[in-house]
Amino acid sequence: MSLPDWARAIRQRREALGKSQGQLARESQGRLNQTEISRLERGLVHPTQSMGAAKLEALLRALDWTPADFAHATGLEYPGLGLQAMGALPYRPHLRVPLLGEVAAGMHPVEVLGEREEYLMVDEEFLPKGTRRDRLFALRVVGDSMISDELVGIPPGSVVLAEADRLPAPGEIVVVWVRCPKVGFEGGVIKVWSEGDDGQVLKSLNPKGPVFRLFDCDEVRVQGVFRLVMTPPSALRRR
Repeated sequence: MSLPDWARAIRQRREALGKSQGQLARESQGRLNQTEISRLERGLVHPTQSMGAAKLEALLRALDWTPADFAHATGLEYPGLGLQAMGALPYRPHLRVPLLGEVAAGMHPVEVLGEREEYLMVDEEFLPKGTRRDRLFALRVVGDSMISDELVGIPPGSVVLAEADRLPAPGEIVVVWVRCPKVGFEGGVIKVWSEGDDGQVLKSLNPKGPVFRLFDCDEVRVQGVFRLVMTPPSALRRR
C-alpha cells in the first residue's frame, strides 16, 4: 500500500522540527502515544476521520502547525474549518465549479447529479495535491450523519467538492449513488468508503448514522471522491 500524502507530510514536519516520535508523543500532553504517531505516519490512522478533535489539536500543537498549516501541508480539510471560516487567510476564488444539487448524509434520499443549477467560485490553493480541476463538482449536504460528538466533520448545510472518475481508497469520503432495497433506500449519499469483514462498507462519521453494506445493494455507483468541504459559519452554529 502506498503511503498517503498526508502521512508523509506529518512525518516530514516532525523530522523538520528535529523531533522523535517519542518526543512528539510527550509534547502532546498525554493525548497521543508513540504507537499512535507511528500509525499516523504509516497511513494506518487517518488524522481527520479516525482521531478525535482533542487528539488532532494536540498533534497540531506538538507539530507547531495552525489548522491552516495542516490543511495546506497534508491536503486534508481540518474538521470544521470551512473556507468561509478561514477569514484570516487570503482567499482568491478563481476556479469555477458546477453546483449540481444535494447529497444525503442521512437517510433522506436526494438526487446527486441533477440539472446544473449554479456555479461556485473556489480558491485552487485549498484543493488537495493531484486534484483534477476539470472533474470537480459541488453538492450541498443534507442530514447529519457525517458529524459526531468529536468531529464537526461535514455539517448539514455545507457544500462539498468531489472529483469524478477517481478510484476511492479505504478511508476516503465518497459521493455514491446506491439502491439498497434491504434498507429501503435509493439515492445519492456521502459516506466513508471502508473495508468490512464481508466486503466494502459505506460508513457514517456519526455512530448513529446509517451504514450501507455493498453486498446488500443492487446498485452502487461512485460519483466522486471528496476533495474539499466549504462550511459556512451558520452550519457550525447549528452544532
